[in-house]
Amino acid sequence: MNESQLKTKIFLLNAIDILLVIALFCFGIYAILYSEHKSILGVFTLIGLYLVNMLGRFKATKIATMQVELSQQQRKDKGYTIL
Repeated sequence: MNESQLKTKIFLLNAIDILLVIALFCFGIYAILYSEHKSILGVFTLIGLYLVNMLGRFKATKIATMQVELSQQQRKDKGYTIL
């Protein structure tokens, strides 16, 4: 992969994670304020946030490996040797 593709993938992974967290917070606030079964939907929101947290951990390791690949690609483009 070239440098721009790696940067785009890193950006998309971050954007997806942020959008999921915002969506779950909005759902949780709406569910707690306007629902008849507030406790059940509150628990579902917490479960969703836990799943997003697990996805975030996976995303963090994936982004770390992509950043290493990005730095290797940048060194390769500049003509430095990769050790």
